[in-house]
Amino acid sequence: MFQSLYDGCMKVGAALIKKLDLKDGDCLLVYGYNSWEFLCAVIAGLAAGALVRTMRAMDSDYEVIQELAQMKVSYIFITDEKRQLANIIKQEMEQKNLKDLKHIIIIDNAWEEKEFYALRMLIRDCDHQLTDSEVYDPKGNQETIAMILESSGTEGPVKGVLLGHYDLATVFAKSNIFDVKENDILSGHSFIGHLSGLATNFLSIIYGSKLVSFRVPNADSILEAITQYKITVGLFSPYYLDLMQTNMKGKRNINLNSLTQVFVSGSRLSKKTTEEFLWKQKECKVFGNVYLLTEATGILMLAINHPNVDSIGNVAAGVQAKVINAKGELLGANKIGELCVKPVIKFKGYHNDKESTDRILDKHGWLHTSDIGYFDNNENFYIIDHSHNVIRRGDEIFSPVEVEAVLLQHFAVKEVCCVGRRDGIHAFVIPDELFKENVTSSDIKTFVNNKVNNNRKIRGVHFVPKIPRTDFGKVLREKLCLIYNHILQEHKHRRSQTNLTQIPENK
Repeated sequence: MFQSLYDGCMKVGAALIKKLDLKDGDCLLVYGYNSWEFLCAVIAGLAAGALVRTMRAMDSDYEVIQELAQMKVSYIFITDEKRQLANIIKQEMEQKNLKDLKHIIIIDNAWEEKEFYALRMLIRDCDHQLTDSEVYDPKGNQETIAMILESSGTEGPVKGVLLGHYDLATVFAKSNIFDVKENDILSGHSFIGHLSGLATNFLSIIYGSKLVSFRVPNADSILEAITQYKITVGLFSPYYLDLMQTNMKGKRNINLNSLTQVFVSGSRLSKKTTEEFLWKQKECKVFGNVYLLTEATGILMLAINHPNVDSIGNVAAGVQAKVINAKGELLGANKIGELCVKPVIKFKGYHNDKESTDRILDKHGWLHTSDIGYFDNNENFYIIDHSHNVIRRGDEIFSPVEVEAVLLQHFAVKEVCCVGRRDGIHAFVIPDELFKENVTSSDIKTFVNNKVNNNRKIRGVHFVPKIPRTDFGKVLREKLCLIYNHILQEHKHRRSQTNLTQIPENK
């Protein structure tokens, strides 16, 4: 299978250069779902010397066409499920609205294709494949960009992180931190266009491990795949880890005993989630809390089987870290501030976004993560949460995750997201279908407030149909507040009216 992937990549790379006239630095967009052909298109583009950009099939038609124009894309590989969009793009080409676009190539389809080129046809019909000497060589130029990866950034909308050819080589040539072996089976639920997904796929190739790829992952499909394919290694978000445990309840046919290595990253990991997982999964020998940033192109800190499950561990080899206050002054042990890091691989910036690049990267090469945390006397680091998420009440600074962990103890709460507002903490709850008719927001509010201190008491509980998240499960709290702003405003209005009625008239 690895040989067929290699042959396919080298044939598609050769076809791009010799048949479709790709030049060094031409932008190539791969749009679709995780699949063998998606991965083949990415690697072929890198081998041919293209600048590779990826987009998920969930991204809208409008977003794709905007990206084609703004990025001056020359080649697009597009999933067959989006054929209607492929036809629209073809019309835009014919009308000269996408002047840079040369070719549309379909992936995830049959061998025969009449309207467009198809990846399988390029493999079948190409009588040549790139040799090692023909694979693109940046020739010592460490600034040559290979890929643009998606990142939520430290704030605001999704950004494109520039990743160089030498960066790719460096991050995957380093030691096998995850200790992946040939007989391991990896969970490939993360999108290839994200650092976690790219790393999982490349680790599978480098170490000859099997990988179970997910087109559209969810907690149930991950549980079923672990059971069926005996997945041994997984990198999950805290959200997925928590949801998987919730969805397991009452399902006797689900068995996670094959999982021997579990790594968690993407957001704050609650102590309750970790302890509950480890108590149930006795076969898990390695549990790692990973701190990484797409901007840093790799792992910054890693705690494996740490006695304190809240810790993200010590700084990784070659990485520098510090904690600073609002004035930029250095803080010592057990002092809460912003975590800054200087990674092994230099951050090359966000694509076409100098303002955001300058905001995160200072003149001394430090990345300002906007994550609030501290380190203890043993130089173990701890993350409270992102600066936009942390809640400040009285003399306490804490993560909404800590309040959410209490809410999840209520039998009727399926999912929850807490946000701190001026009038207090608000909880947005997706209720369990079995109990939603028999529970009120007041019931849940009382349940939580009887278990927490005054600073952590919640002001309002709001039932909602959906909580916006990234593919990796990270809650988009700012987007949530925008979507449900009317609820917050209505609650604020009701509270002000109540307060007015309680004010006695002057006599």
